[in-house]
Amino acid sequence: MPARAAPTPGRLAPGGSERALWVAVVHRALHDSLGGADRRDREHARDWLSGTTSDLRVVCDLAGIDVGFLHKRIAGLQARGWRPPRGGTRRRGIVREG
Repeated sequence: MPARAAPTPGRLAPGGSERALWVAVVHRALHDSLGGADRRDREHARDWLSGTTSDLRVVCDLAGIDVGFLHKRIAGLQARGWRPPRGGTRRRGIVREG
């Protein structure tokens, strides 16, 4: 994978529009997981964010987000009462669009 140039203030890095799209995907999943969606979507978002699917790793990579960092933040949310669903709602590797 080629190295990406660092962004400069006020400008997106090359491919920055694509990166912004993938950041928006992660942001939407976080928003949904915190109650910005119906119960089914909330559970799906929590399941996806707390999981280790290859899709989550790819999306985080494209967004420039360290998946390990994301999981640490999710652990912090879980410590404050945020819980992923228990079975039955997992859709392996699919990010639902709102």
